[in-house]
Amino acid sequence: MIPSDMDPEIVPLVDALNRLPGVCTVASCSGHMRRGPWITFQVENQSDLVPLAYCCGHWWSVGLEPASEDPPVFCLQGPYLCWIVTARLLIERIDEWLK
Repeated sequence: MIPSDMDPEIVPLVDALNRLPGVCTVASCSGHMRRGPWITFQVENQSDLVPLAYCCGHWWSVGLEPASEDPPVFCLQGPYLCWIVTARLLIERIDEWLK
């Protein structure tokens, strides 16, 4: 279920991340034309990061949130410019990985 206050343009990417085994999204923001988008998430095992790292390409990055908890919280960050286009490519790579 999608929260009513979620930025609609980031929903497809959040859905794609949640389809990856072991990944559970926590929060997201589209950037509102002021910065690049981000999605925070947790994983069941660190090995669950491998598919996402493989799919990110050079436009998106994954990092550990500085004030992370247990389990740790990671952040997927996208580019400021053209992020919707690169998000579509990321979604396509995730879908291909899941085949």
